[in-house]
Amino acid sequence: MELSGINRQMNDMIRRKEIEFPKVLDEDPVVILIVSESVEPIFSQSFTEKWSFEDEIFGSFLSAINSFSDEMFSEGLDRANFGQYTILMKSVAPFLVCYLFKGQSYLAQQRVMHFTNSIENDKKIWEPINKFYQTNQIIQPKDVPLLDPLIRDLFIDKNIPLMK
Repeated sequence: MELSGINRQMNDMIRRKEIEFPKVLDEDPVVILIVSESVEPIFSQSFTEKWSFEDEIFGSFLSAINSFSDEMFSEGLDRANFGQYTILMKSVAPFLVCYLFKGQSYLAQQRVMHFTNSIENDKKIWEPINKFYQTNQIIQPKDVPLLDPLIRDLFIDKNIPLMK
């Protein structure tokens, strides 16, 4: 006990008035995609002009990674890092929501959870998405009026409170 310095550490902790927590920073969004389980893109929203990939190619890539992970490990992939970019994937059957961003993932994970819960639990969003999915059409922002404000408040303006 003496060698470990527990008494000194406890005294230091008691005297410390404020514990310094690491700062949680907002991520920089790049794109959010909703793809079907059969790899067809349903919806995409780019947050940067630098995004130049075709949604179909990107969606196919993500779906292939997820399928491989599911077969090899019996679990879908929920995150992948590519240099400074991170992709979060959340399955909302029969869709896969994919969020590509730069930066820390703590708040990004909460945004994806909030987004998937919102689209799944709001009939005014969920039913049109399913309708477009069944007819193999790509959703435009005007097609689901509540989707654009949700994305704007959650990913762009970041007005929706999250746990920090």
